[in-house]
Amino acid sequence: MTSSDAQTPIASPAGKDEPLGISGDLYPLPVHKDQRLIWPGVNRESQEAVTRLVKENNANFHCFFNERGFHNHLTHHLYAIYALGAAPNLLQDAYDLHAGDQRPAFKSPEEITEKNWKDHLGDENFYNAYLHFYADQVKTHGHSAVLSQYVTSKLANTSSSAGSQGDKEVNPWMLDRFVGGLLHPLIHAGHGAEFNVDGMLVEGLALMAVTKSSSKELYPLEFFEFDTPKLDTVAATSSSFVPRLASLTLGSGLSSSATASPSESSPSATQNHVSALNILKEISSDPSLAAGQACDKDSDSKFNDTLRKKGVYIREKYTSRFTVGQGEEGIEKALEEVIWTAVMVYGLGGYRQGKDFRSHFLLLHCVTSVFFLPFFVDHLKHDHHAQSVLIRAHFSITLALYISQGRPQLPVESFFKPSLPEEIHQLVPKYLLSVSPNEKALGQKLRVAEGDHRITPIGNPFPAVILSSLHHPQEHLIKVNRALADFDERYGTRSKGYWKVEGWEELDGTVFRRVALRTMKALGWMREGEAAGNFEFDGLGWGRCVNYAFPADILDGPMVDEQTGLIVYLIATKRTFGGGGSTSVTRPDGSSVGDIRWHDLCNITLIAFNGLAPMTEDQFMVEKRSNGLFSPYIQIWRDESGEEFYWKGGSCYDDQGNLIARYDTSVPHLFRKNEPATLHIDSAYAHLLDRMLFTTLMIEWSGSGIKRGSARGGGEGGGMSGGDGGGGDD
Repeated sequence: MTSSDAQTPIASPAGKDEPLGISGDLYPLPVHKDQRLIWPGVNRESQEAVTRLVKENNANFHCFFNERGFHNHLTHHLYAIYALGAAPNLLQDAYDLHAGDQRPAFKSPEEITEKNWKDHLGDENFYNAYLHFYADQVKTHGHSAVLSQYVTSKLANTSSSAGSQGDKEVNPWMLDRFVGGLLHPLIHAGHGAEFNVDGMLVEGLALMAVTKSSSKELYPLEFFEFDTPKLDTVAATSSSFVPRLASLTLGSGLSSSATASPSESSPSATQNHVSALNILKEISSDPSLAAGQACDKDSDSKFNDTLRKKGVYIREKYTSRFTVGQGEEGIEKALEEVIWTAVMVYGLGGYRQGKDFRSHFLLLHCVTSVFFLPFFVDHLKHDHHAQSVLIRAHFSITLALYISQGRPQLPVESFFKPSLPEEIHQLVPKYLLSVSPNEKALGQKLRVAEGDHRITPIGNPFPAVILSSLHHPQEHLIKVNRALADFDERYGTRSKGYWKVEGWEELDGTVFRRVALRTMKALGWMREGEAAGNFEFDGLGWGRCVNYAFPADILDGPMVDEQTGLIVYLIATKRTFGGGGSTSVTRPDGSSVGDIRWHDLCNITLIAFNGLAPMTEDQFMVEKRSNGLFSPYIQIWRDESGEEFYWKGGSCYDDQGNLIARYDTSVPHLFRKNEPATLHIDSAYAHLLDRMLFTTLMIEWSGSGIKRGSARGGGEGGGMSGGDGGGGDD
């Protein structure tokens, strides 16, 4: 998702004394139209400090801080904490934190003009040249017009005319680049849109130009069916800070002659609107998009693999159905839907009941980027096409990222089961709640004793979250929590049932507070003394695989956790003449898990499990079904709550087709130690280990013909491999 194949910088043959940065006039003091997003504490000194520091960044540093294409986040951090009231000294600390890691700016081999602007796309050596090119464009035409023409128009994304590279066809795919690189060009330019700082928007456009095109499958020609208005039409109807334009034809095929008027309907506006959350719900239960179906867990390019394998399917079946209605109401409705989609993908995708929240680094960017869409929409309010394209593009990329990370389950019911006060009580450090108020202060009757603490419940955790985030060295934390705080103010009063999505009736506006609290817990309340936490980078849909090794004789000996080396179960089997026998399973402390009595006659097996009344194999396994003469049996079983799972071959799936476990039989070797049989379980389902062990023993005893690794690449869920516990495919 980054420009990982960036080239070594090429020194400029001339102009060494010329300034590398763009004009300081493009970096005015930040002005925010929506004062809701400026917290108390911002003053003239902090305005001047943040402006001085972002100018220094532009003059001195490249957009990538290394040759692998990792992005410079310095200005993102500065503007985020500035908006939340950071004093000048804290702004300077943030600058110093990043400055030492940056690459120096350098001059490009040649300048970029209207004639050759397509020729060096995706080449980081031309960042400085694109920086000056877009600075000139914005100075001349205004940023709204440049956004429309160079990002969202049809001709900025597809072309039938050649650039200056002779007869070579050049398709610029600028929208793809704008949301590429893990959405960083959009995020960077978004700061310009939010704070009315043209320099930041110019930097974002230059970053877009040197970002690789990676998701063309999501944006076919019909995505841009209605083009943008002419540049002079846009300028004539835009807000007062955009300069009026003279007639203009941009070079290399970016003529604005064949365009539609602003009053024409967008192709995305239809009477049969399907909400973004309904589409997300469908995707979350589509077996063909389950973990392993779009990409492999061990792939280093999950996103690209997903688009190559499933991109057209995702577009045609899902993203193409999302529409943006006409007028302000249609835009606001679409914005709310994509904002909730991004928060759901990140916040519920990383949640599993009873487990630590996994703050996924890639999916977090869906939230930090969607935050800026309302600002772009405001600047493009006279160009409905451009508004629609950006909103739909963000929705498309969010879904693709979600699927590429294993399409994790979105457990709405369990996520919202605890009350918000319970969540605050569990996730906010106790010493933040254990204040000693004056006896006349309100809320005394709500105080409760807990150990050495007297807890005073709080209803709104955001002041504590923001204060702690301001001092956290991880800039992504303050960015995501600032976004969540804004969304909470916009949509926090939405009640259960607001979203008409079957199965997600519990979804309500507390989601933003809950996700912010879980993110803080994952990354650490460092200002309050906690250690720094870590982001999650593994695909969430596969979970973390825990691996258990059976004894050499599968039915007789200790079963061991391969990661810790600790014995989990002791399995003891007595065989009798005629093929019968009995197996007992105990824990290391001697407590019984259960017993199985094997009967060869009439194939009757009795199971006594966890103190339950003895039951037959058919009662325990519920149902056995064959899909054909040479197909493996599907064996269905239920947990204590009645939820169904099924074994198919050596793979175990949930009722949505997600692979949750795999059983590999032992492999004999002639000249080295035999490989033991192993049971690999997604850690999110480790609570089912007792029952899964018994189903595995029954499969092994019955000799169902399971072969080692038979789960790989097969079945509805597919693709589970070893995680933190080791193991996995050979």
